[in-house]
Amino acid sequence: MTCLQYLNHINECINKEKEKEEQSIRTSLIYLKMHLNNWSKTSEIQEHHEFGSYVRGTKLPKSIDPDTDIDYMVVFDSTRFKPQTYIDKIREFADKYYRASPVHQDHPTMVIELGNVRFEITPAVKLYGASYPRYNIPAPQQSFLQWIDTYPEEIEQNLRDANRRNNYMLKPLIRLLKYWNVKNGKILTSYKIEQYVTSHIFFGCHNLEDYFIEGANWLSTTQVLTETKRRKIAALQLGLSQIRQYKQNGNEFLAELKLRSILPDL
Repeated sequence: MTCLQYLNHINECINKEKEKEEQSIRTSLIYLKMHLNNWSKTSEIQEHHEFGSYVRGTKLPKSIDPDTDIDYMVVFDSTRFKPQTYIDKIREFADKYYRASPVHQDHPTMVIELGNVRFEITPAVKLYGASYPRYNIPAPQQSFLQWIDTYPEEIEQNLRDANRRNNYMLKPLIRLLKYWNVKNGKILTSYKIEQYVTSHIFFGCHNLEDYFIEGANWLSTTQVLTETKRRKIAALQLGLSQIRQYKQNGNEFLAELKLRSILPDL
């Protein structure tokens, strides 16, 4: 098996795991939407819908990343209350409809742990006057702000456009980088990986192997890292350098063996 064949194999395995859990996720989403539509406070809600990596098609399946979740946005009619008030409303909803499931706050979201899926429900308020729908969501706990802006449809469109420009290689690349990230203790946030891949300009890349090597070689530029995390990325990049050397010497077997040590088979 060549390195390219192995990377395509890993990507196919990830997709197969995603397909296994897809029906379960869809069923959970149907019930979540139904409960929200029947909730006594539904008159305060303008809209509600999934967003994030699940919508973008870059979420890892739970069998690979046990902490993976479905981001869900509940859009209230105004910001007349503080964010915690809206988070408390979602807790009230979760306590009513998901009594048998663990529910806890993970600021700025309310988390519902089901057996098959983890929902992170974010309260939001829709704003107007932008090219794409703009939402206020609660700011991270360490921020001095109460609300911050997010543009989920713009983020999705930017990835869609970048993926098309790059021969539809970016979504598979994101999944591979996230898989490596999980196997190495989550050095980077999933969102940072997606941001980086979407904005990076890939030169001379033609297949998944090219994109993986190029993408991995620039990972350290995505955010400020601790020394331990920098060492793990340096080890990844050294391994890729060794793979290139093996391939230049015509030794595809050793190149693939090294790649398997970087990305273990599922």
